[in-house]
Amino acid sequence: MTGFFAGVVRKKYTLFCVAPDGSQVEIISCYDQTAAKTSKQATEKILELMAESFEMEDDFKVKIVETMESADDIPLTEVKEKKEHVQ
Repeated sequence: MTGFFAGVVRKKYTLFCVAPDGSQVEIISCYDQTAAKTSKQATEKILELMAESFEMEDDFKVKIVETMESADDIPLTEVKEKKEHVQ
């Protein structure tokens, strides 16, 4: 088994704030689902507080987009031999 390489793929969470006109801005990107959910809740609360203090358009939304990303900073490893797991 030569020429076979194993790499790492990880899930990436990107938090976006979407304006009523459809434009969006990236707030944060991370690899931890809990951190993404916490950031979303905090951003929604900040938007609520801003709406109380300033004249803002309604319908700003916050969304999390999940993508798969290769871990470029982790080098590929050539697989030398096949190992089987026996249960």
